[in-house]
Amino acid sequence: MTRLFSKRSASTRSRSARPLSLRRRSRLPWQWLILAVVTCLLAVSSALVWNSAASHFGSSAIGTQLLNGEAAAAQQAPPLSLGDALDRSIQNFQKRLTTREQEVAIALGGPPPAFAGKLIRDIYLPSNEKAVALTFDDGPMPVYTEQILDILKRENVKATFFVIGRMFQSNPKIGQRVAQEGHLLANHTWTHPYHRHSPAAAASEIDRTTNIVTQYTGQVPRFYRPPGGVLNNGLDRYAQSKGYTTTLWGADTGDWRRPAPSVIVSRVMNNVHPGSIVLMHDGGGKRDNTVAALPVMIAQLKAQGYRFVTLSELLQLQVRSAQPQQAAANPEPAPPIAPQT
Repeated sequence: MTRLFSKRSASTRSRSARPLSLRRRSRLPWQWLILAVVTCLLAVSSALVWNSAASHFGSSAIGTQLLNGEAAAAQQAPPLSLGDALDRSIQNFQKRLTTREQEVAIALGGPPPAFAGKLIRDIYLPSNEKAVALTFDDGPMPVYTEQILDILKRENVKATFFVIGRMFQSNPKIGQRVAQEGHLLANHTWTHPYHRHSPAAAASEIDRTTNIVTQYTGQVPRFYRPPGGVLNNGLDRYAQSKGYTTTLWGADTGDWRRPAPSVIVSRVMNNVHPGSIVLMHDGGGKRDNTVAALPVMIAQLKAQGYRFVTLSELLQLQVRSAQPQQAAANPEPAPPIAPQT
């Protein structure tokens, strides 16, 4: 046992005392040398690439700074609201439209681009363009809005409905019927207020109404009517900043005071002209006199040769009627006469 232990110890001592061969000593240094050479080559090539890129893009430093600035601004900008996103999408879409495609887009409910963010009080068309726009405020309301829709359907008349958001929330099926029967839905705020609004309060009144109409019908209201026609209370400023066409009227029936149906009709017939915007109400109180006056009014207007259009169609007629006048005011120069040979 002692001998075996001493033999192993001697063998171990003998192996530890044996000198390393040249091959065994040199294997580790050569590996480090190769690694160092490769590292140097990579460093040199990286420096060359960096210098080349710097010289190539040095002349466009200003453009690079602008791009970096835009990227930083985009990162710092707050997320868009639904209304802002819709506005931006519509603007980008309209930039790519042909004239014919713009007409299709307008027929879907938007005003011509020239009227976006503007205030209109009434429209005047040429005498041979006998079109009027019937508008109804303060709905949708059970019974009265439904009766008005029945009359419009029977007479094959299209109209524009300025809805109150909370009324639409209470009567979404009636609001959906308005859209399904081909009428235009527009914005009349959420609660029908008159007082001054902060920007945030104005945004809530208008955006909530547009959002609920879009949610239930797919229409995106682009016309806004201030409650009571009150301007400069923050609501109209916000609406116009978002591209809405703020719309007043030309022929006021005064039906909110509940005059006799004959008075409602006479007020329209005494003030109508090609391009008239007629103000009526389908909500906000008892509207049985308005319902009774409507078919008589339609019949008399038709007898005078008038047809009925939505607000978007009325503004498109205004754009078309202005084009020949602009062409006459700016005639193209006559081509030069070729010299006689």
